[in-house]
Amino acid sequence: MLPDIGIDPSWQIGIITAFQHHLNFGTDIIWSYGPYGWLDVPFLFDLSLPRLAIVASICANLLFLSLLAAQLWRRGANVLVWVVVAAIIGLVVEWSAYITFGASITFAAILLLIFAFDARQIRYQLAEVGSAGALLALGSLVKGTDLVVGAGLLVVAVAFGVLFKRRYLAMTAVFALLSFLLLWIVSGEALSSIPAYVRGIYETASGYSAAMSRDYSYSLLLGVSVLLLLLLAYGVLIALFVRDQTLAFALSLCVPIAFVAFKEGFVRHTYPSFFEPLLVLLCVLAPTVVARASPSALLVRSFRPAWWCVAGLIIGILFTTFPGPYFVESRVTTGDNVRKVVLSTLSESSRQQQQDRITAAINQRYPLSDSDLAALRDGTVDVMPWDTVLVYGYHLNWNPRPVLASYAAYTPYLDHVDAAHLASAEAATHILYYFYDYAGELDNRYALYDEPEAYRALLENYRVADNNGPLLLERRATPMADAATAAGQSCSQLGSWIAVPSAAPDRFVYASVAAPYSLVGRVLNTAYKPAELRITFQYGSGLQSPSFRLIGAVAPDGLLISGYAETQDQFADLFRGRVDNPITAFQVSVPSGAGDYSGQVCATFVSREMPASS
Repeated sequence: MLPDIGIDPSWQIGIITAFQHHLNFGTDIIWSYGPYGWLDVPFLFDLSLPRLAIVASICANLLFLSLLAAQLWRRGANVLVWVVVAAIIGLVVEWSAYITFGASITFAAILLLIFAFDARQIRYQLAEVGSAGALLALGSLVKGTDLVVGAGLLVVAVAFGVLFKRRYLAMTAVFALLSFLLLWIVSGEALSSIPAYVRGIYETASGYSAAMSRDYSYSLLLGVSVLLLLLLAYGVLIALFVRDQTLAFALSLCVPIAFVAFKEGFVRHTYPSFFEPLLVLLCVLAPTVVARASPSALLVRSFRPAWWCVAGLIIGILFTTFPGPYFVESRVTTGDNVRKVVLSTLSESSRQQQQDRITAAINQRYPLSDSDLAALRDGTVDVMPWDTVLVYGYHLNWNPRPVLASYAAYTPYLDHVDAAHLASAEAATHILYYFYDYAGELDNRYALYDEPEAYRALLENYRVADNNGPLLLERRATPMADAATAAGQSCSQLGSWIAVPSAAPDRFVYASVAAPYSLVGRVLNTAYKPAELRITFQYGSGLQSPSFRLIGAVAPDGLLISGYAETQDQFADLFRGRVDNPITAFQVSVPSGAGDYSGQVCATFVSREMPASS
């Protein structure tokens, strides 16, 4: 479809524009999607890419369904299994929302690997592992999570190839690597940026849980989901114990995608992000697990009390937590979207009408004066913290920092690459900054602490050109000197107040804040999500700010702690060397789950030159 207004459309338009402008993913652009990410988000800027993306999506779904049908046929599945699988695939799974292009080709790769495991002729084995490797390579260039899942699947394939002397399975990794290189070159990316791309995906994935988690009250669903993951792992062990190699291999292939789906479903998104892929995995496993059983045997098993208890529990949870008309509404929405896509793809006039309507909405949401537009069109522009969609609305010359949105620069590496870009001569000549207050900021964050080092580079290299509307920043003729002077250190317990030291009138105070995890916190950060950190300020004459979410990974990068910017005018004053709300103390706390942290907070203070008053 065409982009709308908001956070998600902004990064979606960013990755498509980056591909069209031949920016290098990993160096010029770092995001959770790769150079083929447009296959998952086929916005209709023009008709070439979206048409290709739509055809590719249809082909991916047909490939997966054909392989699934072939596996059911090959294993002699009875009518009951066919009906159940068809019902799940056709009526339950919401393909457009939860099963994207990348997911479809990953499921297809799993089926191909299962085919290869049972194949007896070397030509079929190599053809199937080669095709699986190519699909996994393509998926890894579509979305970062598909790269993580693909790596897990390759580990499983190589491990089973070594353990059970099926060396052709290890060739999956070779085919995946060769396909990755070929697809990377075809996309126009520089080979030298591959390490940076992999590093960027790793940083984006490793920092996600702590920075982007939300607190949901899904304790029952969470317990059931963990139980399902444990049952999957238990099934692998039992299959290995009884020496059913095919079943053990099929179950093992499901573990990486089930774990990633669990993280997506219970860290930030909602539980359908876990259950929908899990339902597809059940269909993938069906030929191997139950296809050879007779209908009568399956019916006899289904009447056992234990089966009724488990099935009733799962069905009850699903139908009491999903909105009542969920299954009907999703089909209506999907049908309406399909109709719009068909019209926009086949009719240039229909697409142009939608584009004009959305452009007008963008211009209304982000009004710019004629003078600002003239200045922006005279150079290059970046948008902070995330409103990239206005580049599309105003047809601006976009020159982005590597991480497309400030809220996603949540590790020191990501913060540093943005800061290095903003301090370099290659950065945009102008930056449009939309200041969001506590209520409008993502997850109640304090905007200046999303990427602290990058914001310091912004202060040192840009000045205010206009503050009537969005904050328009332009590059300083001479960047400020970046020399830090030690200003002390203070440690206290979580929840205690830490005093901010004074500094010379012409210097800002920055605090490198460290609140390390406990062992429990480190485990939760990997397997689930840790508790949130919060930061609160005391400023002015005894006033207290709201409690903002603090991203612990980047807090050591140096938080500007001299003054609290509550409004855009106060934020603009920082660029002029003025502090409107001097901070006297701050508090780092954990609303719940304090056991995830060691309990101590340490702040190391430095002072740096502030911009000259203007």
